[in-house]
Amino acid sequence: MAKFIPVEGPIQRLDGPFTLTQLQRLVGEEIEFYTLRTDDVLVVQKNSWFRLPINDSASSIAGLKPPVCGPALICSHDDIA
Repeated sequence: MAKFIPVEGPIQRLDGPFTLTQLQRLVGEEIEFYTLRTDDVLVVQKNSWFRLPINDSASSIAGLKPPVCGPALICSHDDIA
């Protein structure tokens, strides 16, 4: 089960798999994928670093520096169609 992490508001658990269109609706039109140490995938808007508000919750969960900016989705590789 994936976690959608908005900048503000509660984390939402979502069922995958997600199509490209669904990922774009969640985080933005141009997206980037990062594989985390847990082997999960972080999906964020491309070039969002410091253009969008810092997402403290996603940054904490992902353990990345610089911080995650904008809405984020953390899911398994299997959740991406």
